Amino acid sequence: MSTSTIEISRCISPWHLFDNDGSNPCQKLVAVMDPCATQDNISFVLPSLNVTSQESYPAPVPGTTNLGKCQCTEAGYNLYSACTACQVGDHDTRWLSRADWFQGCTSIRSSSQVQSLPPSATGVVFQEWITHIYDPKFSLGAALAVASGTPVHSATSTSQSNPSSTSSSHTAKKIASR
Repeated sequence: MSTSTIEISRCISPWHLFDNDGSNPCQKLVAVMDPCATQDNISFVLPSLNVTSQESYPAPVPGTTNLGKCQCTEAGYNLYSACTACQVGDHDTRWLSRADWFQGCTSIRSSSQVQSLPPSATGVVFQEWITHIYDPKFSLGAALAVASGTPVHSATSTSQSNPSSTSSSHTAKKIASR
C-alpha cells in the first residue's frame, strides 16, 4: 500500500474554492490520485510549486498505469490546475491548456470512470467545478462561477448547474462505482 505525500499546507489568501468537506484543491487531488497510485504500488507525491519560477505540474505520462488513467480525466486536469492556482494565484500561464494536458493520454476517461478505478473512491462527492469541461483552459474565475451554481459557457460545453442538488451551497455530484 502506498503512502501519499503532500507538501502544500494551505492555499494563498484569500482562497475561495474549497470542496464540501473544506479541503483545498491540492488536498482533494491527493485524495483522488492516491488510490490510483496505490493500485500501481507506488506512492503519490504532490510537491509544492516554486512560486517565483514558471514551474507547473507536468501532463500525464503516456501509458496505461492506473495513476495515468486517473490523471487523464477532467477531474485530474481541473484538480492539478486548481492546485497550481491555489499556490501561485490566478496566473493561467502557470497551468497547461486542456489540449496540452491530454495530448499524452492514450484514452481520455470520463470522471465517472476514474472513480470506478480505486474502490476507496466509491461514493466520493465531487463538486461540479471539479468535473466541468474548461476549454481551452482551466479558469479559476469560471470554476468559482460553476461552484456557485452560475452557468458557465466554454468553447465545447455548457455547465447547467441544478440549484436543487446543492450541498453546502455548492453544486455537487456523487460518483458511483461501476
